[in-house]
Order: sequence, then C-alpha cells, then structure tokens
Amino acid sequence: MAFGQMGIAVPGFWFAILLILLFSVRLGWFSAGGFPGWEAGAGPALKALLLPAVALALPEAAILARITRTAALDTLREEYVRTAVAKGLPRRVVLRRHVLPNALIPVATILGLQFSFLVAGAVVVENVFTLPGLGRLLYQAIGQHDLIVVQSVVVLLAVTVVAVNALVDIACAAIDPRPRVMA
Repeated sequence: MAFGQMGIAVPGFWFAILLILLFSVRLGWFSAGGFPGWEAGAGPALKALLLPAVALALPEAAILARITRTAALDTLREEYVRTAVAKGLPRRVVLRRHVLPNALIPVATILGLQFSFLVAGAVVVENVFTLPGLGRLLYQAIGQHDLIVVQSVVVLLAVTVVAVNALVDIACAAIDPRPRVMA
C-alpha cells in the first residue's frame, strides 16, 4: 500500500525527472533523453523508451493496484462468496469464478479512464525525455501558436479517448457476470 500511495502522490513528470537523475546521471545506464530511431535497431530504440514508459506507467499502476485491491476486498464480503466458501469450494475456484469476474468491472472502468491520463501525461513525459511524438508535437505547436496543428492533435486525441472508453464499456458488458435482462 505504501507503493500505491507514493505512486499516486508523485506526478509523472517529477517521477520522470527522478528516473533521469538516477538511471542516466547517477548510474549512466540510459541516455537522459532523445530517441535514436528504429533504424538504429530495436535494442537501442526500446532502451530509449524504457524510462519514459516506466514514468508513465508506474503512477497509473499504483492507482490500478489500489482499485483492484479495494474491488477484490469488497467482492470478498459479498454473500455469494461466503456461500461458495461454505459449500466447500477451494479458495482458488472461489477467487477465479466468483471474485475475479465481479472485481474486474470497476478495474476495467478505471483502466478506460486512465487512458486519458496516460495521453495527458505523455505530453509532459515526451518533453522531459525529448522524445518525438504527438505530445511533443502538441507542445511545440502551442509554443509556435500553430492553431491548426493544435486543433488536429486535440481532436485526434479526443476521438481516441472516446473510442477507448466505448471499447471499455463493451468490455464491461462482456465481463459482467450478472444475468442480462432481455428487453
């Protein structure tokens, strides 16, 4: 839980700066920024993307871990779980068939909402690591007052977020273990 609380409290850009200070400046394992391109090979390209990916994913993973834990604990208190345990079902069966499907609904919803935070965080993290991408393009277009590019990128990102949330709604309907009522 301490990891989760720290991940929630530390903003992505600050975490990115701390990663650069530790792994680039102090240890020298990674470059402080830039992207060599895929022409340099998959190894150098993936190595350049590792720290930004961690900087984006770790705060979101902390939130997701807390939501998953809370959803699982809430589901464990339900009557049908106690009934399954009282019937003598093994713990792994109870967790797999009764707890997990019901706990996945809020987790899937939060995953969809986190996508928009990842997109917003990518704008900042791409600039911290000087990576080429839509976030950096948007940042540079704002700085140059290029309204057409800003509008285009914002519309593209908004459509992507709406599409991801629609897919999450479909996934939630598919994983919802409650019986569906026919209209």
